[in-house]
Amino acid sequence: MKRNNFYILLLSVTICLNTYSQNIDPVIIATLPPEIYEGSGIEYNNSESIWIHNDSDDGPVLYKINMQAVLLDELYMYDLYHFDYEDITQDEAGNYYIGDFGNNFSNREDLVIYKIPDPDSITNPEFNYEEIHFSYNDQLEIPSPPDQMNYDCESIFYFNDSLYIFSKNHSASSYTRMYKMPAVGGEYDLSVIDSFDTGGWITAADISPEENRVVLLSEEYFWIFYEFENGDFFKGKNKKISMTKTQKEGVVFINNDEILIIDEGFMNPSYLYHINIDSLINPVYEIENRNPVNIYPNPSDSSFKLTFKNRFSEAFELIIYNNKGDKVKSIQNIKGEQLDCKLQLLPGIYYYQLVGKKENYKGKFVIK
Repeated sequence: MKRNNFYILLLSVTICLNTYSQNIDPVIIATLPPEIYEGSGIEYNNSESIWIHNDSDDGPVLYKINMQAVLLDELYMYDLYHFDYEDITQDEAGNYYIGDFGNNFSNREDLVIYKIPDPDSITNPEFNYEEIHFSYNDQLEIPSPPDQMNYDCESIFYFNDSLYIFSKNHSASSYTRMYKMPAVGGEYDLSVIDSFDTGGWITAADISPEENRVVLLSEEYFWIFYEFENGDFFKGKNKKISMTKTQKEGVVFINNDEILIIDEGFMNPSYLYHINIDSLINPVYEIENRNPVNIYPNPSDSSFKLTFKNRFSEAFELIIYNNKGDKVKSIQNIKGEQLDCKLQLLPGIYYYQLVGKKENYKGKFVIK
């Protein structure tokens, strides 16, 4: 799923204790297929079903890849119009929503979101779909004057029967505006329900499967919002995570802790990236000398004993990753100070997290 040394990179996050600023380099999983040359939206069904669309220079097409970015299928949606697809999301029933709402010059009057069935279920190109048309009731002029060009949009997600979108602000302000609309076909005049100073353009958004974390993506950073109530995403806690700048355009949660990101390459390759955001919200600090974890034997043949000092008599969870960063095993409610492990693992290098409420440890072991 991810490149070697993923977990080492993951835990080498720079933690700035006096601010909410952190820095991380996303792990490159793979280069995207050449057909996805301007990837703008990404949605995840499972590790063998990830759907991506291009930006404005393609047609009404969805591309299916797996976690290794191998192109598996293409879905041509002949009945759908394509002007500037920017993002994609899905609801709990598996319906997909494709946002044709790119509006760089704040001059469009045909903004639309297409609601289609789960692409994996579509066998006939002539399928039923809905059109969700909308406008911004705070946009007083079309096109907007240069100092009011905050009606571009590249981000969408589904939450509580509604679609939430976030503006990409081309004016002097760096605030993104949040709007919502019903997730059913119709025409809607949208009002601003909240705003947040993101410091720049927002190019994608998603909400976690447990609906308790939101990510807003930009080219060289992303915001994580958490510990919010209902749809008040900006009223909880947040962290800004800086990254190396590329034209990052799409983000999706694959579980509650991990996200995928895609970028547009133009003359360079486009990549599929991975980040574990849980380690950024709840960073794992390496503890040296004072409370070591011991694994014996190491290397082993999948059976070994893990011992450690449980100073606070708490319950731990053991999480094991392979050398590509895939989580392959989780053992919960570990009490005491030792664990006899009998794991069915292939030969190779593995990394572990031993996670408690007060202390966390990490390390590696080898299966021979």
